[in-house]
Amino acid sequence: MYSDRRHRPFGITLFILLSLLFTSTLPVTANLGTSRGAITFTKYIAASSVAPLGDARGVQVVGTTAYVADGGSGLQIVDVSNPENPILHGSLDTSGTALNVQVVGSLAYIADGESSLQIIDVSNLDNPIQRGSFALPGYAYDLQVVGNLVYIADGVDGLQIVDVSNPVSPIQRGSFVTPGYAKGLQVVGNLAYVADGYSSLQIIDVSNPDSPMLRGSVVTSGNALDMYVVGTLAYVGTFEQELQIIDVSNSASPTLRGSTATSGIAQGVQVVGNLAYVADGQGGLQIIDVSNPVSPTLHSSFATPGFAFGLQVVGNLAYVADVSGELQILRLGPDLTPQAFLPLVQR
Repeated sequence: MYSDRRHRPFGITLFILLSLLFTSTLPVTANLGTSRGAITFTKYIAASSVAPLGDARGVQVVGTTAYVADGGSGLQIVDVSNPENPILHGSLDTSGTALNVQVVGSLAYIADGESSLQIIDVSNLDNPIQRGSFALPGYAYDLQVVGNLVYIADGVDGLQIVDVSNPVSPIQRGSFVTPGYAKGLQVVGNLAYVADGYSSLQIIDVSNPDSPMLRGSVVTSGNALDMYVVGTLAYVGTFEQELQIIDVSNSASPTLRGSTATSGIAQGVQVVGNLAYVADGQGGLQIIDVSNPVSPTLHSSFATPGFAFGLQVVGNLAYVADVSGELQILRLGPDLTPQAFLPLVQR
């Protein structure tokens, strides 16, 4: 799948292989109930049969629509106006492995693995169409759109910046090759925070998008997979089953503040208030109290059916992209514990 064939140290290769290995369905250990709604994406193999496909990796919810980066099945668009009965709108099978998605206006930007950046027109939810694409040197894991620029975590090729002023014909602006393996990122102001695998957190100054430069970094004990920045703190999920909290108030010299073990591989992170929501691989959804960043503690958890890879929390609902091929929709109760509902699978 990975297109760059430059020599890598054995340790880096092993980390990449293990990351891919753990996207398969694994046993879960905690179960506080069942999901409110679930949709399994299907493909007609013949007139008389259907079979599940895809492995949901990332999700963004806009209004009553969920856009799902569905691995080898591309983009799936789901109507979640009734979260107990999600319904598939339309889909577009991208040429690569859809790992994350961001929707801006009528365009969906896809981090498409070996097929880099894909731009899809979703103005007609039932019939999305390809608008443009851009080939990158590495393997696109994550992205963020800021204005006319797309910032992409591109594996061994670090941070890539692409100008999409003309979505039909994007152009390269700048790049910065990080020392590790870029898998997640978030842009805040003039800084891009990159979850860089064994090189942990890299902070890159993007005030000049044509010439980004390193501002600061910190290497912790874990391989960083994703992160979420709120104020002066970065919350980093790691391959070693841990959520780390890093103080970035001095971006030139970030420091570890606290950490807590999770029960799975912490693939996706979002922070709302004093709670960090973690898509925790075989550990499902983990909700962690981070009111004391020096000593975060587990608040509650929910066992998804497969391998929780990405998530978005909107109001009292948590949307979890699960590699079982499902989008899990969980309602958070008054105490923010995932509530039990009968599962509904729409085929």
